[in-house]
Amino acid sequence: MNAATVEMVVVAPAEYMTIKGAAAALGMTELAIRKRIERAAWVEGHQWRRSPDGRIWISMKGVKAWVETATA
Repeated sequence: MNAATVEMVVVAPAEYMTIKGAAAALGMTELAIRKRIERAAWVEGHQWRRSPDGRIWISMKGVKAWVETATA
């Protein structure tokens, strides 16, 4: 009998993610992310950027810094 082969793929975290990807990674809704951008809680160039094609990309490093500096 042949042993089953298990293949594992490891993906490194991306520095920038789409809103959909960031929502899944952060445990938030896409709407919650869009509201933070709309209300300027997340700043362009820090927590998010717009690519040349107009798409919004979330900076995981920027969001981490925002969380770490947030006060209650």
